[in-house]
Amino acid sequence: MNVLDRLSALLKGLAPSQEAAPGYSPEDPRVASVALMFHVIDADGIRRDDEKARLNEVLSEAYGIDGVELRKLIEAGEQAEQQAIDLYAFTRVLKRALDHGQRCEFI
Repeated sequence: MNVLDRLSALLKGLAPSQEAAPGYSPEDPRVASVALMFHVIDADGIRRDDEKARLNEVLSEAYGIDGVELRKLIEAGEQAEQQAIDLYAFTRVLKRALDHGQRCEFI
C-alpha cells in the first residue's frame, strides 16, 4: 500500500458517522485535514494543477463525495488555511479525532 493509499484510508476514518449539517465547520476534522494538506502543497510556494487534482481524488475517495460537496469541503479547508495564524487550530481538531497511531500515520 503506497503513502497516498494509506492517507486515503486514514481520511476515511475522519468521515462523520451521521449526516453532517450543511456546510463545513472549522471544527470538522475533514476541514482541518484539508487545511493541513493545502499547507503542505503550498510549502514550496507553487500550487501545481497535478497536486490539486490528486488532492481532489484522495478526498473524493476517502469521503465518498464529489461535485459541489467536494468543492465545498476543499473551499472550507483552503479558506481555513489562508486565515490561520498557525497550525494549532488544525492539529488540535485532529488530535481529538484521531488516536495516537492515526496521528502518526497522518503525519
